[in-house]
Parts: sequence; structure tokens; C-alpha cells
Amino acid sequence: MPNRTVSQFPNGPTPVEIAERMTQLGAHVIFLPFGQKGANTSGWQDLATNNFEIAKSRVNGERMNVGVVGKRDGLWFFDDDENVLGEYEAQHGPILTYGTRTVSGGKHLFFRQNEASWTMGNISGKNDQGEETWSARVKDKYVLSPWSAAYPNNDTSLPLTYYEAIDKNLPVIEAPDTFIAFLKEKHERNPRVVKESGNVRATADSKIVEGGRNNYLTSMAGSWRQKYGWGEDRLLVNLRLENEEKCVPPLPDAELRTIAGSIANYEVKDTRFFVRG
Repeated sequence: MPNRTVSQFPNGPTPVEIAERMTQLGAHVIFLPFGQKGANTSGWQDLATNNFEIAKSRVNGERMNVGVVGKRDGLWFFDDDENVLGEYEAQHGPILTYGTRTVSGGKHLFFRQNEASWTMGNISGKNDQGEETWSARVKDKYVLSPWSAAYPNNDTSLPLTYYEAIDKNLPVIEAPDTFIAFLKEKHERNPRVVKESGNVRATADSKIVEGGRNNYLTSMAGSWRQKYGWGEDRLLVNLRLENEEKCVPPLPDAELRTIAGSIANYEVKDTRFFVRG
């Protein structure tokens, strides 16, 4: 059954109601612009809270997306774009924990933190093109909550669609030890994918240092512009995420704005085909 679109169900729960439900489950929450996946507030990791009263005081609009953030005293999240979960469950049986169907056909599973998950940390798998296929979002990484909205596969020609709970009555459990071992093994077996960016070569786990940061981010923005047809605002949001994750030290925001503005003026050669983002 496909997820509901915003046009089909324009009056979903308010961000206050969503945040109340997520904090009841034990999640730390942040707020994002409605319809967007990227956090555009500097220091959003430190703003994440599982205190509902604090969260409620930060709501500044009738429609907002809610992000749930991995924190040691809260939850962590498994993001599955390629049915890695099916591979695990074929061997060990189903995991009955709260989760969502994503707008692009994947799943997010919610888990309570324990020592095993925190020790595992943020790990992921990538395909031959360097695109993430799954990830464990344990420390200051987030996914979107149910009733947040985004474009499937980042294709803005498709209807804005809600993330939806798979089974809203399921509790959030600790991940089975076998699942954590399974993810760690997959991560260790995943090949290190090399990305070319001008004169910069970056593996999936490496950082970009001074002298290569601007070239790297400009190349990434150009790739997004051609793949997804993104405009200046969306380029800037994703540049901020990439900058924070990859660049040491991160570039100033003014440089990111310059890159986004410049790349947004490039002609998009062909936007008929979009890949998952």
C-alpha cells in the first residue's frame, strides 16, 4: 500500500502532536522545514531534545517536519533503502519494533539504545556508485518521523508524500544482538568506495581537509544539480550536511551559499531520470 500524499491528506497531525508522540517513544527531536529532509539550522545536534515541553516551545509553524536524532540516552535508527532487513529476517525472523515506511520505498526502524548499539556507532553500506544503501544512525544522525513529508527519491515532479508508521501500536525495543552483529559484519565487508571530485579522492569514511574542500563541495553540488535538478535552496541544505560530515574544518556558511548560488545557475541537461537520494 503506497504512502499517502500531502494533497490526499492535507490536515495531518501538527508538529506539536508529532513531537509529543516521538518523545513518548523516547526519541530526541528537531524541527525542519515542511517537505525537506535536510536540517538547515546550525548546531541542530545540540538542539535535539526528548523533553516535550522544550520541543513544543520550538515549534514555529503549523506544518513542520520532525527529525528523530540518535542519542545515547534515547533511541537509534536503522535506515534501509535496499531491503537489507529482509536479508537479516530471512535468517533470524522478524524484528517487531516501531518503524516507518519511507517516501522512497525503504524503512526506518526505531531502537532503544544500549551499550552494544552505542559501541557499534554510525555505520553504513554503499553500492558501487558510492550511494548509501543502509545505515545505522546512532550518534547525532537522524531520520524523519511519521507525518513528516518529502519528495520520493528526491524527485520534485512527484507528489509530496508522508512518512508513515508501519504499525503504530508496536513498542520501541532494543535491537537483537544478532542484528547488531549482522550490521557490523556487513559494514566490515562493504568495499571502500572511492569518489572522484576534481583533484580530490575521498573514500566513504575519509575527510576533506583545507585545500580541497571547496572543490569537493562544488563537485558534489554540480552532481546533485544534474542528477536531481535541485535549486539553490535544496543545494544549500545538502551542502551544509556534506560540509559538516566531510570537511575538516567545515567551510564557512557564506562559501556554501556562494557555491549553491553558482551551481543553481547551471543548465540541467536532463531531469527525466532521477536516482534515489
